[in-house]
Amino acid sequence: MTYPPPQPGFDPYKQSDPYAQQQPQPASDPYAQQPGYPAAPGYPAAPGYPAAPGYPAAPGYPAAPGYPAAGGYPPAPGYPAAPPDNNMVWAILATVFCCLPFGIVAIMKAANVNNLWAQGQAAEAYRAAEDAKKWTMISAVCGVISAILIIILNVALIGASSV
Repeated sequence: MTYPPPQPGFDPYKQSDPYAQQQPQPASDPYAQQPGYPAAPGYPAAPGYPAAPGYPAAPGYPAAPGYPAAGGYPPAPGYPAAPPDNNMVWAILATVFCCLPFGIVAIMKAANVNNLWAQGQAAEAYRAAEDAKKWTMISAVCGVISAILIIILNVALIGASSV
């Protein structure tokens, strides 16, 4: 097997200079019509395509005239549209400022609301939201009653120590 003869002026040991001056390439528009070819008859020269009839426009483009804007899907019949308020903020505030044991129960009930909703158990989620609200109120009432009793006892002790 023989190798092809070397080309005249070819030096296998000469390496090209990577820092040599490159010739600038002509700037071309990638969307321009190829030179020498006319535009296809019957088609507009616009850069984009209109939306097909019956389909919504692409995101970021206005809807085609005569078509309504696409909207969300309505909720299933018999299923509420939005999850109930879980009252987590009020449960935490009642735990910190009012009554710790009942506030913890309120936080646990409030944490169950979103989990039940995500599982598709809407009735149980609403029931857990009402329970969280109930335990938050119980915690707040117990906290207020405890604060009133502490104030009464302090006033009684101060009055008894001054006699």
